[in-house]
Formats: sequence, C-alpha cells, structure tokens
Amino acid sequence: MAKFHGIQIYEILENGNLLNAIYTNTGNNYDIDNEIATKTKSLNNGIVGTYDVRYIESGNPSVTDCILEISKKGQAYEFVWEKNGTPIWKGIGLMAGSNYVAVSYSHP
Repeated sequence: MAKFHGIQIYEILENGNLLNAIYTNTGNNYDIDNEIATKTKSLNNGIVGTYDVRYIESGNPSVTDCILEISKKGQAYEFVWEKNGTPIWKGIGLMAGSNYVAVSYSHP
C-alpha cells in the first residue's frame, strides 16, 4: 500500500453535476473532512467529467481548490485531482448503490 493513502465516499447529486464527499487519509490523522465538487459543464451524464473542487482539512483554516477529472475504466472510475496542471492524487472508484461512489486514492 502507498505511504499516503485515503478513502472518499461521494454522494452523487443533481444527475452527477454535484458531488459531496467525506474523506479521510493517513495525512490528516484519520479525521473526517469534506469535499465539494461541481461539474464545470452541466451535462447530466453521470459522474464522468471535469469538476471544480474545494475541500477543507482538519487543522487547516483555509479552503483548498483543485480540478478533478473522472473517467470510466471498465466497471470502475479513475479519479485524478490536479493543482496547477500537476496530479496531486489519483484514485479508483466503484459505485456503491445508485447514489454513492467509493474512492481509494493516493499520491501519484
């Protein structure tokens, strides 16, 4: 397993145009934090697409912005978070029912 790793559970809202997640990882001492992802183009085509992301971390008073790209890979999804054009995390996600996707992620 990667030295840094985490898990996120996204609730899929507005036909995939909005994702609301709780997450934890080895870098935040396993605290539960929040991420909001808004699709840059509202296409109503599920979760595949590009998102503007904002998240908060325990102990950090500022909000972090980045870009999330989600693509379909077979029965799973690939997640890539980027900051200034550089991948900062990569993950793989699986649907959990019809309204949730669970994602395991780590540094690329």
